Amino acid sequence: MNDKEESHLTPHSLQTYIFSLQKLSVCSGKQFSEVCDESAFDINTKDIILEFDKINGNGRFRSVPAIVVFEAMRNGFEFCFKYADDILNSLLGVLESASKKGIITNTTSKNMDEIIKNNISSTLQAMGVKKYTIGYKNNNFENSFDHLRSDEGLIELYEVLLGSILVVLGSVAARRQGEIIDLHDDALIPDINPNILKNKNINFFLSFYNRKSGDETDRERLSRPIPRSVAGLIWKLKLFKKNLTDKKLIEPSQCLWVLFKKKYIARKS
Repeated sequence: MNDKEESHLTPHSLQTYIFSLQKLSVCSGKQFSEVCDESAFDINTKDIILEFDKINGNGRFRSVPAIVVFEAMRNGFEFCFKYADDILNSLLGVLESASKKGIITNTTSKNMDEIIKNNISSTLQAMGVKKYTIGYKNNNFENSFDHLRSDEGLIELYEVLLGSILVVLGSVAARRQGEIIDLHDDALIPDINPNILKNKNINFFLSFYNRKSGDETDRERLSRPIPRSVAGLIWKLKLFKKNLTDKKLIEPSQCLWVLFKKKYIARKS
């Protein structure tokens, strides 16, 4: 162990060294005729920490550990690939049906729950979706976490999808949180569908505004390469927003992300 390694020791890395030592067979006694058992290295990280004043203490990471990032990316990708189409298409169908039935912004969630039954996919029904939103009546949060974990609310599931895309996009593109949130609906370059076969060899880029340049009215616009699979997720959000706008279910805007207030439903055109 050199000085550089010593200055960057953590309890986790120390445990790796200890584990290796405990696997060694150590000879002792007269003429090395006896073999010590693993108790010869009956030590733990706390014992070593007391001896090294240079060891890193507990605290915040300057950047997220790789193992955390990769696990979050994998979970995010898997959720998007399994459920993105079902969630976006079902939510579009629910909002469109609500608009046609004249259900406006002062509706109750009970009205929407009736629409849910006939406008969500079988996949979402199997997951447990049965309400537009689980809601929080009179600030009563009792059992709300159980309902959330049971995937009962369509809007909550949509928010999980957005969160998954944010994690994937932020990790792959290595952009600041504000730069991802501020993405416009023209963020994908080129503006073509990455999910079809004829575009499989196209190089895609993410266009964003550099948060460290100028103020919010005059920022430098940059682009960075992204995998086609990530570009495909952006395209699905763009298409979802375009459909909502074309059907006059939301007001036109530049923002890529579409959010819904849980007590507000589609507005009749």
